Amino acid sequence: MAIKEKLGFGIIGAGAIAPFHAEAINDLPEATLVGVCDSIEERARSLAEKFNAKMWCTDYRELLERKDIDVINLCLPPSLNAKITQEAAKVHKNVIVEKPMALNVEQADSMISSCKEAKVKLGVIFPCRFSEDTKRVKNIIEEGRLGKLFMGNAFTNWFRTKEYYENASWRKTWSGQGGGVLMNQAIHSIDLLQWYMGPVKSIYGLMDTFVHDIEVEDSAVAILQFENGAVGVIQGTTAAFPGFPRKIEIFGEKGSIVLKVHFLELLAIIGSEMEIKGDLRQDYVNKRPGDCSSGPVHLTSEYHRLQIEDFINAVKEDRKPFVDGEEGKKSLEIIQAIYRSARTGKTVRLPLKSNSS
Repeated sequence: MAIKEKLGFGIIGAGAIAPFHAEAINDLPEATLVGVCDSIEERARSLAEKFNAKMWCTDYRELLERKDIDVINLCLPPSLNAKITQEAAKVHKNVIVEKPMALNVEQADSMISSCKEAKVKLGVIFPCRFSEDTKRVKNIIEEGRLGKLFMGNAFTNWFRTKEYYENASWRKTWSGQGGGVLMNQAIHSIDLLQWYMGPVKSIYGLMDTFVHDIEVEDSAVAILQFENGAVGVIQGTTAAFPGFPRKIEIFGEKGSIVLKVHFLELLAIIGSEMEIKGDLRQDYVNKRPGDCSSGPVHLTSEYHRLQIEDFINAVKEDRKPFVDGEEGKKSLEIIQAIYRSARTGKTVRLPLKSNSS
């Protein structure tokens, strides 16, 4: 089969995150936005017109039937992702899905299997992995410059308003989103933490809903032990007014790293260098680019563009995307383990056994 010079994209779901996909696609010379779908007609039309898509519709099957669409971008509540991914794979469409990729590990596995069987690519959006600083941290760790890692922490102390949940009621429910702050907000820091520290061996978690009128958690903490013997903490909330920048801390026997949002704030290596990037006393009001701590309005499409560009190259080169389905599932499994621990009051070991919540 001949490789197309340009890949056609179709976006399903025209909500808050969809414009960042559309803008990223339009910025890439090897991509073209063919169509937009949303169950609400006005949203589909508006996004399509704003980003010069060829067509719009309210039935996603119209996008799946188009021969000029090679990639489907799913910008939907997680509860819808597994079904549509399976349908897209059957008609040989590649799929890029927003995080979290599914409600649980079992659904994620079904998505991975469907795409593998159909020989199409599956990518999961984790744009933080594409900043220069986050990649630099990964390289520093892999080069052994921090020595043996002994602790890794991830903090997502954000704030979301009542209106944030009311405007998209699926965010409030276990059936619509699969969880609260861990699934929607802290999943980014959890993904980076496990990317840096390696697989998690066991988790003990606590969660509750303190401020918001929602059925899912607005606050959670967990203690982790990694397979390499290191320990760590995950902390997330959407009730910390006014919201504070996401922070990752990595500690090794030879040095330490602090990553804020997705920018390297502190790199200190014993005996060889001491580097500080950024003002550690910076007033929080001076938000960093991409800081979503008080709401999604500070998002930039730059890292979506880099991830979609990698996905295009993966399709053309017939290789795995940088963040494929297996990579996207890792943070989901950690979150599911935290929920299981919080509900049972017991430490949970990974990997999780299938067919259990």
